[in-house]
Order: sequence, then C-alpha cells, then structure tokens
Amino acid sequence: MLKKATTINGCVDYGIDHKLPSESHTTPPNQFQSLILLVEAKAADAAVPQLLAYLATIHHCWEVHGRTDTLVYGVASDGIHWKFVMITHSGLIKVSWEFSIADSTGTNLILECLALMLETAALMSLKTTPKKGEHTVEMG
Repeated sequence: MLKKATTINGCVDYGIDHKLPSESHTTPPNQFQSLILLVEAKAADAAVPQLLAYLATIHHCWEVHGRTDTLVYGVASDGIHWKFVMITHSGLIKVSWEFSIADSTGTNLILECLALMLETAALMSLKTTPKKGEHTVEMG
C-alpha cells in the first residue's frame, strides 16, 4: 500500500530548549539537547494534531541520529485550557485530559505538569544523550 506524503509547515509558537555549547566536537552548532514545544490555538483540541506533527518530527529525527533518549513533550493551550502530549522512547503517544485554569484543581495540575516537563528537560541538559552503543557522560 502506497502512503501519500504529507507536508506540514508552520512555526512552533514557543519552544523551551537547551542548546549544546558550540565548542562540542560531536554536535553541530545550535543543536538543542532538550526541547519542550508549546502550541497555542483557539482551542487546545484544535492544536493537538499540529503539536503531534512537530513532536513526531523531532522524535523521528532523534531516532535517525541514534539518540538513546527520544522522549519529547509538548503543550497545547489557549491560556485557559491545557492539553499535554508526550511521545515516549518507544514511540507511544500519550495525550492528557484537558485541564482548565478555571478551577484550582486544574491550575495545580497544569503547574505540576509544567514543572515535571521543565525538570525532565533540565535533567536531559545535565548529561549528554549518547548515541546507541556509547556510554553516558555526566556533566557538572
């Protein structure tokens, strides 16, 4: 069965990343070590397909280049309603329920999810993610 190629274009509205130092001999300049994508939309549900396309592209790129840590996170939000998306190392897509800042429980969950994502990105930044077959190098 032939699959039709689909071109997706556009810009990520916001990205939080950590770039590796340009003096690294194994990494091209300005290549990021970890990245969290945020996509805003009129409705969080409407942004999820666009966000998934971005996350899948990054996940695939990291796999092709031999990264062992290919976990990617994203957020779709209109500022009131929030959905969190993750693609695991094995390629499993996980999408959260929609949370709202309209109630304190939703606000607390949103903040906890954002904190977890930022902590994970920081931990990814503290070490170099090795290519398959290489050893992990701890930084700091």
